[in-house]
Amino acid sequence: YGCSKLAGEQAIRASGCTHLILRTSWVYAARGGNFAKTMLRLAAERDQLKVIADQIGAPTGADLLADLSAHMIRATLARPELGGIYHAVAAGETSWHAYASHV
Repeated sequence: YGCSKLAGEQAIRASGCTHLILRTSWVYAARGGNFAKTMLRLAAERDQLKVIADQIGAPTGADLLADLSAHMIRATLARPELGGIYHAVAAGETSWHAYASHV
């Protein structure tokens, strides 16, 4: 999965076009499926949940990503040199286990 994402990024960059690539992680929203909703459902179905604690990430809201994307597109249209690859995640970090415990 990671290799195919990297290949896509490399192809876009190699094309020479003005581009924005936003790398994000652990996206959640009120709609659609996501980790938090899955944990809530499983907690209602099971007495105990086992969740790994050795992967760290930053839960990032889809609304934040939408707002950021719109802003970055406007900025890059005005100043093409702003194009490139950006990491777009919310501040902070947590493990899957801590995230599940919080939910």
